[in-house]
Amino acid sequence: TPFVGLLVKLLSPQGVKGQLTYQEFSRVIYDNVSSQFHISCENTEKKFGEMAGIRGCIYCLWVACFGTGKFEKDELQELCARVRLESDLVFLVETFELKRDDALKYQQNQNQGGKVTAEEKVSTAVNNLIGLWGG
Repeated sequence: TPFVGLLVKLLSPQGVKGQLTYQEFSRVIYDNVSSQFHISCENTEKKFGEMAGIRGCIYCLWVACFGTGKFEKDELQELCARVRLESDLVFLVETFELKRDDALKYQQNQNQGGKVTAEEKVSTAVNNLIGLWGG
């Protein structure tokens, strides 16, 4: 699907480096996707509601990129499922950033934070999108 293809592209060696804010991540996506991605997002919005469209999809991909290895997969999927229920994406983004930063500090203090593979992030992204779409 265009969603997983995009995530694989972003996780490639030439893809996203470091921690990006949701807005920065969104800009990277808008600058790098085909029209098929937008069409797919429009179709999911029609089927599952406004928040399951492009903004929700980008949020779930962002959470997968920057939350995998810091949170359990189920917790990330739950964050994405909440997008459809809450419809306050700004609040969800801020909440995730605070939790992510706390998790990063904890991992650093505990000398944890092993390398997360691209496959783990793709798997998390798929689970997140399923959560967003109510699966």
